[in-house]
Amino acid sequence: VSAHHRLQVGAYALLLETEWGAQVPQGYVYLPARRHAEAVVLDDTLRAELEATLAEVRRITEREAMPEATRARSRCRACEFRRACNDR
Repeated sequence: VSAHHRLQVGAYALLLETEWGAQVPQGYVYLPARRHAEAVVLDDTLRAELEATLAEVRRITEREAMPEATRARSRCRACEFRRACNDR
């Protein structure tokens, strides 16, 4: 499970915690090719990384600016924003 998938699971957990007031200890990412669900533990490290990522998203939104281009150019091929981004 990649880092961005872990962050996505963390974001869903944070949303559930905020809306339902319950602690979410872990989430899962289903890997279709393996027919397997991998647990993502929502520990302090993941929560801190998620908070930092959310803070950066808030800054980008407030500035109304595009984020910096990814160094992993292969991600651009699957990105839904590739036609709107000048980093192609």
